Amino acid sequence: MASSLPDNAGADTVLSVFDEAHKAFRAQLSSEELAEISSVSSIEELLQAVRALSENHFLHKSRYKTCARKITQFGQSFAPYFEVINIFVQTNPEYAGLVWGSIRLILKLGGHYVTFLEKLGSFFDQMREQLPAYTDAIEILRQDQNRDGKRFDRRLLVSLSWIYKDVIQFCYEAYKLLSNKIPLGFRSKQRLIWRISWEPFDDRFGSLLKRLQWHSQLFEKELVITQLELNMTQLDSIRKQQEDLRLLYDEFEKEVITSQQLKEKQERNWERDEINLKHRCIARLKDWLNAPDWEDAHDSALSRVKEGSTDWFFSDTKYRNWWSTVTNSWKAKEKANNMTLIIQAKPGYGKTHLCSSLVDQLRSESLDFSSDAMDSHNRSAVCFYYFDTTKPWTVSAQCAFQALLTQLVHLYMDDKEAIDAACMMMYHGLSGQRNASKNEVLALLNWLLRRYPMIVLVIDGLDETNDVEMFLTDLRIALTGHTHRSRQKINHAVSSSDQTQSEYPPSSDTAIVMFARPDVPLPQSLLQSSDLLLLHNEQNLEAINDYLYDALEYLVDNGLLGNEHNIHHLAQKAALYSDGMFLWARLLDNYLRTDGLTVQERLDALNNLVYLKGLKNLYDAILSRLNGAYQISQAVTLPEQASKLTSPLGRIIPNFRDAIRKMTGALLEVATDDSVVFIHNSLGDYLHLRRLDSDIDTTNLDASEARIDLATSCMSYLTNCLPGEPLSGSSSVTPDLRYQTKRFPFLNYVIEYWTAHVASALRTGIFKEKHAKFAKENNRIRDSTRLLLSMVRRFIEDKKQ
Repeated sequence: MASSLPDNAGADTVLSVFDEAHKAFRAQLSSEELAEISSVSSIEELLQAVRALSENHFLHKSRYKTCARKITQFGQSFAPYFEVINIFVQTNPEYAGLVWGSIRLILKLGGHYVTFLEKLGSFFDQMREQLPAYTDAIEILRQDQNRDGKRFDRRLLVSLSWIYKDVIQFCYEAYKLLSNKIPLGFRSKQRLIWRISWEPFDDRFGSLLKRLQWHSQLFEKELVITQLELNMTQLDSIRKQQEDLRLLYDEFEKEVITSQQLKEKQERNWERDEINLKHRCIARLKDWLNAPDWEDAHDSALSRVKEGSTDWFFSDTKYRNWWSTVTNSWKAKEKANNMTLIIQAKPGYGKTHLCSSLVDQLRSESLDFSSDAMDSHNRSAVCFYYFDTTKPWTVSAQCAFQALLTQLVHLYMDDKEAIDAACMMMYHGLSGQRNASKNEVLALLNWLLRRYPMIVLVIDGLDETNDVEMFLTDLRIALTGHTHRSRQKINHAVSSSDQTQSEYPPSSDTAIVMFARPDVPLPQSLLQSSDLLLLHNEQNLEAINDYLYDALEYLVDNGLLGNEHNIHHLAQKAALYSDGMFLWARLLDNYLRTDGLTVQERLDALNNLVYLKGLKNLYDAILSRLNGAYQISQAVTLPEQASKLTSPLGRIIPNFRDAIRKMTGALLEVATDDSVVFIHNSLGDYLHLRRLDSDIDTTNLDASEARIDLATSCMSYLTNCLPGEPLSGSSSVTPDLRYQTKRFPFLNYVIEYWTAHVASALRTGIFKEKHAKFAKENNRIRDSTRLLLSMVRRFIEDKKQ
């Protein structure tokens, strides 16, 4: 409550307590409320105003009159307080006027909440009972002021100032609960009213009543001492009363300190609870949005970017001009015509690396055009998403918007209004689903983008989404909220190159950067309302040269290339054959590191790069190398195959993550989520075209062998690795899924898919045996199929037992 003042506090210090309380209350009032409070300046005017309010009350008039009577009785008992104060110091009449005006304002606002007003009236009545008899003390104190050698204890004046501050604070608390002008927000007001509803007034404001009781005792002791001094009698009694008074003051000050500490602790607890509630709410929001992970893809791409290798992109004139247009429009708070930048480059160019560098730079160089450090509306931020066909769960348009929206929720988690809006959508949204629908995601994303205009949306791999048209349509909805355009109009825009529609998407404060292949179909209207940056081979030539120089330097340092070669020349030569494709340079590096290559073979490759030019030739070389490295020199017999498939579970390949790269010539890699994916989506295109090409020998890519191998591996795991009994050890005990998954990592997959793999493999074996053109393979296929059937029989017979 009030802070403790020193015993020797001067009149100016005590008056500052009145002034601070007076100003703090008035600062929360509107001009209309100030005028209303100022209209009542005395207790007489208050009584007159209360009578008018009581007569004009529209409902529960008798209950309202009872409340008004209790509150006005308090006012009448408290009125002499100001006469007592003015004996010692001359106070501003507005201090008293604030009390009478606030009481009238409380009665007026409480007209609609009679039940709550009755609680206030009861508490005013309790306060009145604790007030000392100020009227009886006025004459004694005035006589003491006129006496020579008078005793004036400033602590009396301090205690009087505390009473004023306590009464004003209670009036302010009552006003806050009844007024619509609450600075805390709707939900905070609900929590405050809930606490008042369930927490008794005596518990919430008990310290105020206790201080009034202390003040009454202090005041009465002061009057006793004053009376004794005036009569010049009972000197021993005066000393005793003075000592009692000192102890009372000490105890009172301790109580004030204890009360302050308790209040601070309670406020810390409330603040902690509110923070925990906010974190739980945000976690629930993220679960509701159900977005795929986005940061892993960014971190993975950024980790492969060499420092300085993308500087050329940020120095590009077209990019710099576009970014300058965007920042100028934000600064001037005016919409620019072209807020979208489309960056196109051929497959393997390194667009994902450029995207990760762009995101990283936009994060580190956030713009702020606000004069208020706490205002985030005029501060730029970046949200991003990577489409990747090697990870099928990332290619839908809805996943992209879920990820973008979740990033915005995370970025602005301290914005209570934004979180409240998101929660309102979650609990009272359009669908009522456990997870957010597409319409809910787009509606909330549109609201946040309008609330925070300085956002940059960065999209990588636009060509890799499963529906470019749908993504662009949903993007327009997210930016404008308009859904009236039909899908047929968008189709027409894609197919018509000479017809211009209205802007698509319309001009928006949100900046957009999209990376895509040049052959991705885009609406003509989108191209006309965007800046197009087409990247060429020579732009990243120097960066590729630096990358290859480091790669060749690694080979030399590890004795894989010899020491008598000009790696500067070799790197420059290789960079010229890359055709501007970072992927080609990366594949060449992986190829040169392949185990089994001699120094001379690496040099021959570097000196005859014409045979490795282009992704297709390089993929051919890697696959050819793999085919030669893993070619079986002698057919595996049936017993040998069975022995291989029944290897103990504990025998695992060490360093399996790195082993995958070596076994596949770095054509496969382990993603951050531990899934095994192609090094690039162009590898899938290459393998598909290779399979369709009848002139290419694809025996090393036989799908039938893969099906049979998958089926036999599943059956081997079931029959040889799992125990022939309930996993928990007893049929009456349910096994713990988490423990069993850790014990048998392959179990979930095998249980779900073993029947499908076996059926597919058996169909393949029967088909192969019926066609004479596969005669050379018949023995191998027949043996594999026979082994598979024997394992299925063994598994079924074992489980019957």
